[in-house]
Amino acid sequence: MSHTSVQQTDETLLSHRQYLENLLRIADVLSNNSNLDVTLSNLMHELLDIFQTNRAWLLYPCDPQTASWHVPVEAATVDYPGAFASGEIIPIDDATGTIFKEVLAAPGAVIYDFDAENTPPQIKKFSIKTQMVIALRPKGDKPWMLGMHQCSHAREWSDADKSLFRDIAMKVSDMLTQRLLLQRLEEELKLRTAMQDELVRAKEEAEAANRAKSEFLSVMSHELRTPLTSVQGALALLLGNMPDELPARAVKMLDIAQRNGERLMRLINDLLDISKIEAGKMEIQPAKHPLQGLLQQAVEANRAYADSMEIKQRLFMPEQTVYAMVDEDKFQQVMANLISNAIKFSPKINTIEIHLATHDNHARITVKDYGSGIPEAFRPMIFDKFTQHDAADTRKQGGTGLGLAITRHLVESMQGRIDFSSTTGMGSEFYVELPIPE
Repeated sequence: MSHTSVQQTDETLLSHRQYLENLLRIADVLSNNSNLDVTLSNLMHELLDIFQTNRAWLLYPCDPQTASWHVPVEAATVDYPGAFASGEIIPIDDATGTIFKEVLAAPGAVIYDFDAENTPPQIKKFSIKTQMVIALRPKGDKPWMLGMHQCSHAREWSDADKSLFRDIAMKVSDMLTQRLLLQRLEEELKLRTAMQDELVRAKEEAEAANRAKSEFLSVMSHELRTPLTSVQGALALLLGNMPDELPARAVKMLDIAQRNGERLMRLINDLLDISKIEAGKMEIQPAKHPLQGLLQQAVEANRAYADSMEIKQRLFMPEQTVYAMVDEDKFQQVMANLISNAIKFSPKINTIEIHLATHDNHARITVKDYGSGIPEAFRPMIFDKFTQHDAADTRKQGGTGLGLAITRHLVESMQGRIDFSSTTGMGSEFYVELPIPE
């Protein structure tokens, strides 16, 4: 092998070694710091040293449809100050827009030589003789652009320069893909954490408001019930002992007052119950009871109300005794709500039916009316608090909108379930299922 061939081989090996060392320098810079801004700044200074040029810079986002881009980072030599301020917004005119479109369309680096005649006005102020520019394409993000300015003299960039610049651009693109993805994930995590904190705060505020409301309802109900009990007692005495001594008009007014007092007492009792439920203080003491006797008591308890509404009650029960684990008082409250609702929403001179049967180790109690039924749109809300459908008879008869919500809680507290079926214009059936004890 000739001396010339050996020398050429040595130069090739030296060039290749220098190429690999430069790539290793870039790889080290890209992985040496977790802060993206610091990494990019260090990268620019490495590029100045590797390519011995006057400026190195980044533009983002380099989308032809974007009217302005910004410069996140730039490095420059002492002799040629930076062309951009860090974070500067760069408006894109037609000349620079054309150049950047060419760069985005090119598979590798693009070289531009500028003289006095072909230099766009926006570029002329930067004193650029030659620039090498390449597009960076991080996945999941708009293109970036990496460029270098040679300002001291017109420069002919070699194929080795272009090849090295292309390989560096690929490494930078990969780094940006990872860092930007991590950045987005961190931002999303911060947002989710902030949202979670806000939800916790809102939940705590709602719970505090709910407790305050329950305490207010409880105190208010207790304060109202005491004087109302006295008023009702006085009205009952007047109507029971002196009806013949009072004018007919006064008796009528006292009767209205007594009925409204009873209605107000029901409202107060419902408010007390719902406040106990919300506070977790509703006490349930289940025991084994024969349901036939409890149902007969429930029918008798509602007889006066049924008679006043001209409604008959029919009770259907099997001969064999059916037992269930229930709290007697709470069971009577459940039946009072269901029977009074059936009476309330039945047309006059009609009948409601109460059925007791057994099914799959459960006792089923059904209260059936032949009223207007429940509108389909109201079904999902039927057991919610303070809800009533807007039928005329509902408003006429009144009610708190709490009865079925309380009823559901009581039934479920006795390990049962409540549901209903209804046909508009033909009536409704509410049924309670309670487990039969072994």
